[in-house]
Amino acid sequence: MVKVVAFDLDGTLSQSDLFIIPCHRITMEKYGITGITDAQITNLIGGLMEDGRKLLFPKGTMDEYLEYHKKLEKYLPQMVEERGRVYDGIPEMLDQLREEGYITALCSNGGEAYIDCVLKNLHLKEKFDFIQHQVVGCNKSQLLKRIRDKYQPQGIVMVGDRHFDKTAAKENEVPFIGCAYGLYPDEVTDADFLAHTAKQVLEGVKTLIG
Repeated sequence: MVKVVAFDLDGTLSQSDLFIIPCHRITMEKYGITGITDAQITNLIGGLMEDGRKLLFPKGTMDEYLEYHKKLEKYLPQMVEERGRVYDGIPEMLDQLREEGYITALCSNGGEAYIDCVLKNLHLKEKFDFIQHQVVGCNKSQLLKRIRDKYQPQGIVMVGDRHFDKTAAKENEVPFIGCAYGLYPDEVTDADFLAHTAKQVLEGVKTLIG
């Protein structure tokens, strides 16, 4: 029986605010962008590129924001290496899921280069059977559908910390585990199962899809 556990990355596995905020701060300084709070930057995590454009280049084009983002990504490897952290128990939880026969899939709005950098630095890449990165024109719901269509599983669950993840699960009619330990616990209080630790994610998987 094929059972898939699909994970968001930022705020679910990785404490991404620890390195994303400094990357933005350095890049914004070079562009002369001011008046943006850490909370506003954190709110971009897990979202779409358009969200970033609206915040940082409200009168600009997507091409301008993409150029900004390319500059930001130059600082990413060093920042992830220096500041990157997983949430407690994440590696062990992923290992146990695979040992028990679950397929682990990453379902992220992040670009391929970003995901590769974060997963490698946090030593998580080898713990995933499949990685679904950002696809131009696709939202989180469509990315989750790609995973579901690939495996045609008897059971699948989405794990995440943001409303994007919850919506993706709902639109694909799959159960949702909300990460209360993540960046935005208030967005997932009505999850099918609320995990306060990585260990409880495993409990939620077994409760929801057996």
